[in-house]
Amino acid sequence: MPNEQKKIIFCMAGVLSFLCALGVVTAVGTPLWIKATILCKTGALLVNASGKELDKFMGEMQYGLFHGEGIRQCGLGARPFRFSFFPDLLQAIPVSIHVNIILFSMILVILTMVGTAFFMYNAFGKPFETLHGPLGLYLMSFISGKIRKLTVVKPRVPRGVPDHSINHLLGPGCC
Repeated sequence: MPNEQKKIIFCMAGVLSFLCALGVVTAVGTPLWIKATILCKTGALLVNASGKELDKFMGEMQYGLFHGEGIRQCGLGARPFRFSFFPDLLQAIPVSIHVNIILFSMILVILTMVGTAFFMYNAFGKPFETLHGPLGLYLMSFISGKIRKLTVVKPRVPRGVPDHSINHLLGPGCC
């Protein structure tokens, strides 16, 4: 049985691990969790806008894993628009990137919950020196870190996809 200091450290690490899993589930489950500001370059360049005039050409966009919405402003007032990833953006963003993000997010949640269980077992149980002991904690933390890197850092648009193709699909003639 671990002493009181180890129990407290393992409990805090287990709670932190659970909060990380909860954060991933919340991010995946929230419909519109990314916010961006878009500029209507064509309109701004036509009237040579700067300063306060430029605000008339700034739009907003919010999107999640499967769909998004926004407001275009090209100097003519606000125009709302909606888009969905699978029918609308298949030409701009490869499906494999989207599926990998979803898959790795789910794997990350599972591994983080297993790590949480290992931390709690080490705090309140009688761990032994196999995968349930400190070696298991290090292994789960390492694997979760690698999956987190694959989920957050690696998914980039490939070099063959032009940068403007997503903007062209979302706001033809505007962005």
